Amino acid sequence: SDSSLEKPVQFYAGGNCEEIFMKKLLMEYKRLEKYLKMNNEIEMSEEDYRIYYNQIFCGICGDHLDWNTEDPKLRVVRHHDHFKSTSNFIAACHSSCNLKVQKCRKLCIVFHGLKNYDSKFILRALCKEEGARNVKVLASNTEKFIQIDTPRFMFRDSYLLMTESLEKLVKNLKSQSEDAFKYLRREVKTEEQFGSCLAKGTNI
Repeated sequence: SDSSLEKPVQFYAGGNCEEIFMKKLLMEYKRLEKYLKMNNEIEMSEEDYRIYYNQIFCGICGDHLDWNTEDPKLRVVRHHDHFKSTSNFIAACHSSCNLKVQKCRKLCIVFHGLKNYDSKFILRALCKEEGARNVKVLASNTEKFIQIDTPRFMFRDSYLLMTESLEKLVKNLKSQSEDAFKYLRREVKTEEQFGSCLAKGTNI
């Protein structure tokens, strides 16, 4: 990750939350837009070429590579990181596999338990800004949204990957080491605030 893209956590409590939230979201998109649209050409060293031409398994799916195939989906291509300008070769892979792992060009916003969160205000704000036709929702019912997508933003529910409450996830990580909370340590100023952030139902 690029640390130059990081910024301090921001809090807001008060009226017009939909308007403020959307304003901040648009500011973040504008700040990161050039990175989201980055599409650097591949740059390979002699060692990269040696690895590429000697690879026998797809670097993505792990299946065998057929260098003589005429099937366009199984054609061997060079997989690289479009967001890096140098040393960006990753592996040889099938053409179809390479297309499947293209990086998202949208700003991703993650909620833990999004489907149980009152996200109606988020949906209203997005429909107003992006246009209702451009907002796509995947829902388990009319009240619970699993994901929300627009041309510029995508909202995801991390609970689909980590099916535990935040309280339990914090306890599990805390049992390993409090040093694991490196980003939280950087944001809070005192041990009292740090302890409060790890407790349930407390505010700082």
